[in-house]
Amino acid sequence: LYGPDGTRLPVDDCPMAMALKEGRPVRDVEVVAERPDGTRAPLIPFPTPLRDASGRIVGAVNMVIDISALKRAEDAAARRADEQAALYRFTDRLYRAESIADVYEASLNAIFAALRCSRASVLCFDDAGVMQFVATEAGTLRYIGLGYGGAGTAPGAINFAIRLLDRLPGVRDSKTYPNENW
Repeated sequence: LYGPDGTRLPVDDCPMAMALKEGRPVRDVEVVAERPDGTRAPLIPFPTPLRDASGRIVGAVNMVIDISALKRAEDAAARRADEQAALYRFTDRLYRAESIADVYEASLNAIFAALRCSRASVLCFDDAGVMQFVATEAGTLRYIGLGYGGAGTAPGAINFAIRLLDRLPGVRDSKTYPNENW
């Protein structure tokens, strides 16, 4: 048996051992059991000591409930709540955006928060109807599109601002690389 955090429970700390040792039913405890195939299942045990006519403990009975479905439902509800919170933050940031770069930044943040992914991109159609990257993030680099074309650039070219994320100390905040091709 394991605790809910995955640490192995010593035999003396298992719910049944506690019920026998303390002479009382054990309630409100979750454990994780390992099945013969190696998969683990969250359980709620209900160990209860059995007493003879004189009140002496002669054994115990245990009912165990598999709460795997409950845990999946709780995880799904938490994911939905995270997605709703990400949508709220995204909507709020869109309302407060002062530039298209702010919109792209808010979009990337919403994608990461809602989908829990490690890479994301925002693409838009340019004036010629060609889809172009306008923002992307992978690893520690974040690229935010500054617009299409511009003086000295080919039609449809995108200028990118590369901003290393704040979590990298000692790195300059931003550089601009025009006409970055991926």
